Amino acid sequence: MGVAESQFQTLGTLLIKVTIAIIIASVLIRSARFRQIVFAAQRTVREQIMLGLFIGLPVAFFIWMRTQLGYQLPDLDVEGTLLAGTLGGGVAGLTAGIVAALPAQFARTSTGWETLTLPVMIMIGLIGKGAGALAPGIEPVWHFSPFIDMNIYRWVRRRFGNPRGEWQLFFFLMICAVEALVMLAARVFPNQLFALHNPSKPMLVVIVAGGVATVAVPIRIWNSIRNELKIEEQNRLLMESRLEALTRQINPHFLFNTLNSISSLVRTDPELARVLIQKLSNIMRRLLRRGESMTSLREELDFVDDYLSIERVRFGEKLQVIREVDDAALDTPVPSMLLQPLVENCIKHGIQEKVEGGTIRISGSRNDTRLRLEISDDGQGIPEEKIGWIYDDGVGLNNVKERVKILYGADSVFRVTSKYGDGTRVEIELPDLPAK
Repeated sequence: MGVAESQFQTLGTLLIKVTIAIIIASVLIRSARFRQIVFAAQRTVREQIMLGLFIGLPVAFFIWMRTQLGYQLPDLDVEGTLLAGTLGGGVAGLTAGIVAALPAQFARTSTGWETLTLPVMIMIGLIGKGAGALAPGIEPVWHFSPFIDMNIYRWVRRRFGNPRGEWQLFFFLMICAVEALVMLAARVFPNQLFALHNPSKPMLVVIVAGGVATVAVPIRIWNSIRNELKIEEQNRLLMESRLEALTRQINPHFLFNTLNSISSLVRTDPELARVLIQKLSNIMRRLLRRGESMTSLREELDFVDDYLSIERVRFGEKLQVIREVDDAALDTPVPSMLLQPLVENCIKHGIQEKVEGGTIRISGSRNDTRLRLEISDDGQGIPEEKIGWIYDDGVGLNNVKERVKILYGADSVFRVTSKYGDGTRVEIELPDLPAK
């Protein structure tokens, strides 16, 4: 075989080597258990062993293939062991190194027994552990790049500040040194340790660069998934924080309006005021006891009944309530404080403005995977020129609309229709939330 042909074969082998590293990294990251372990801030000994097995077993498979087929198939034992030790610690590096070394250690190849593979892999696993321990945090590891210019640039930019770039340059040079030492050992001890080698110095540089890429590419693949998971978690926390803020906004609003009703009765009817305070305390006790943002429609309607029992004392026969809710819909989960603000709006902006009072109708039904709710009144209604501003003027109405949008997204319906002098209707359609 000529020199040019040998070099071409080596380049092809390196290309396949990096490709296999990409395939292994892509397959591993599909495992939820692997993601949980590799992205963990701290790992138990058992989890380190599992991480070593996750990385070591596919590497060992390709080494076994090489020993069986008898020619230069890609061998990822050095890179896989170093990667496991750097990301997972000493136990992970040792586990990956031992597992990866076994096929070469105990399988006789056409050139003999590769007896140095196991001790060399154990040493490389410990070197990886040391490299990870020297990193100033986990972020420099996850941002490692196979490009020397990027590592030098980061090192120069952060030379007098954050040591992240300095560690990445160190890790880059350390991988090069390990790859070079393995090739040197394979020459000093022929047939006892496998390594790609070529007498051409430019090819030695290419081989070392291929080893760096084989370590860096899985890190980049896994870090991209890590960043996606972090963004999803941040969005989830943001949504929960926003939802909690909206829920907290409802409670003072409800409390303020109810206390106003009670204050008007303190002098004129103290006994009735005492009854209202007792009912309010029952409502507040339920609110304080409720730690979740969701409740059943049945409990939500019970809460509305407690609220209406206070308002009926205030309005007497002027306030009538009709409830038409299918039994099949009562156990459907809905956001807490979903209906009370809407009923309060019916009273405050509809029934209260009419001398003769009016009727509030609450209806609910379930169709397949959707819940349909309707709250309507025959009160004063909203003038046509103000219908476009109802969400700006009504704290409770806008609050409910925002919470429905956050929880259910575009698949939900929140519609307000009103005709001046003929009442207002609020329609809500909620899809079933996916089970957690």
